[in-house]
Amino acid sequence: MQVAIEVEFPYVRHMGTPQQEAGKLVLPLLEQMIPLKPVTDVLGLAWVQQFRKVQSKMADDPKNWDAKSVVAPSDKQQRKQLCVALRTLQAFLDTLAEGRSKDSELLRHFKVHLVDSIYAQVERVAEELAQPASDNEPHVIVVNRPLEVEDKARALLAKMLLPEDLAYVSDRNEVRIAVEREVETIGGTKKKVLQQVYIHDLSSPAALSLLNQLILDNKGRVLGPRQLYQRGYNKSASFLYLPERVKSTVDAELTVGGVIPLAAVRREKLPAQTIYAPWAIPAA
Repeated sequence: MQVAIEVEFPYVRHMGTPQQEAGKLVLPLLEQMIPLKPVTDVLGLAWVQQFRKVQSKMADDPKNWDAKSVVAPSDKQQRKQLCVALRTLQAFLDTLAEGRSKDSELLRHFKVHLVDSIYAQVERVAEELAQPASDNEPHVIVVNRPLEVEDKARALLAKMLLPEDLAYVSDRNEVRIAVEREVETIGGTKKKVLQQVYIHDLSSPAALSLLNQLILDNKGRVLGPRQLYQRGYNKSASFLYLPERVKSTVDAELTVGGVIPLAAVRREKLPAQTIYAPWAIPAA
């Protein structure tokens, strides 16, 4: 499942004086990769130089340097971003020399904590997905109050999705559907084409309007994510792969004045894990 996740990473810039500047880096997870340019921007690195470095590393060591251009679904201008796998992000950070950095403490913070923080946040999402839906989940429509936009969107989707699929897309706040149409070619023959639509915010009035129009105008021809998957579409968007990783926790009782000694850090090795959308769960 390609999950619409945004990870947040707080940091502090050290200005070379007692003055400090707090910030927060927000990174989307795109096709299980992270866009690199926002990271280099915060670190004050020249993007063209770093872009060329990644290209060179990919050519020399493709096994450990994995990157590709990805378009964010939310980007209306369809701009491509260079995104890197998490192991590649760590490898990239490790190539940066703290002694040559304008803010060595900031760079050290990114090297030590960024990738672990992303893994931890993705893992929390995976754990939430594994939890069964309850009556208090947001995909349940409460009838004693006016329907919100997302309630109306879910009511429309309920006409074409299985309950478990509806619960899944509601929790993710996104859905991929498609309309199958028959068109006439230049040669006069007819063929079927599939027009896919990705709605990434069910609470958006524009998304509700689009969804309503698609279903009304194409009765019986709208395909849900399960039907798309069965036809061979969106395979990579139906699972989330979490590689083997290390989870770090801090024993607060062992910290002294905000300083975290090594003895206070507990590391747990977590196995690789694949989380599937309900329509993509492998047969037992």
